[in-house]
Amino acid sequence: MSITVINALMGDAIYSLTGQELNELDCLGYGSISAAELKDLISTKCGIPLDDFRLCLDETPLSLFRDHICYKEFDMPAQDVMVQLLMRPVSEIQRGWWHRVEVGLSLAEATIPLEVRGDKDIVLSAVSNRGQDLQYSSLNDDFDIVLAAVRCHGYALQFANPVLRDDYAVVLSAVTRTGMALQFASKRLRANRQVIRKAVNDAGVNALKFACRGLQIELTRHASSMHSTWWFDCID
Repeated sequence: MSITVINALMGDAIYSLTGQELNELDCLGYGSISAAELKDLISTKCGIPLDDFRLCLDETPLSLFRDHICYKEFDMPAQDVMVQLLMRPVSEIQRGWWHRVEVGLSLAEATIPLEVRGDKDIVLSAVSNRGQDLQYSSLNDDFDIVLAAVRCHGYALQFANPVLRDDYAVVLSAVTRTGMALQFASKRLRANRQVIRKAVNDAGVNALKFACRGLQIELTRHASSMHSTWWFDCID
């Protein structure tokens, strides 16, 4: 088992944590380490300042305070994990604001300049930790930003550009996270059975009130007349 950190742009390995190092970090045996621990270790071992890079897993930015990198499940064997490292811009001003946002500063803070709210790296860090910070950014039409926001907080979908509220991948991620976010999806996707299924899976039948009228009537009728574990299959 190992966690290998690769350069996201070049694809080459920067550092690899061995099983022994993982066991030392994961002293309680949870099968995971926090993103913050991993970032500190990389900074120390590779000599890269903490403010100069961020970590991603499957191209999704990792939140230092929320995310853990899992390499072992209770009923599964340990596995090798690839984590991507992205270098930050060299601007000292950008780096300073990015660091403040990453450690907890919300974009709602009045002192943050407009140009910072429009910096993709800074906003991506913000919405990965606090999805609803999307409302304070000018980048609500950026696919990567909006996707990261709704993965963190489904209700952030309401602040997305209408074009992205009609994007299948964005809406599916939002309702998977928060089923009631279906209300903010486009009319077209509120008629999509797979989207509705994900929303109901999270929020139950209450999510049906946001489905398009035709499906709402059809599925509500099924829900009231059939066993709860049967009617769900009617969504497919």
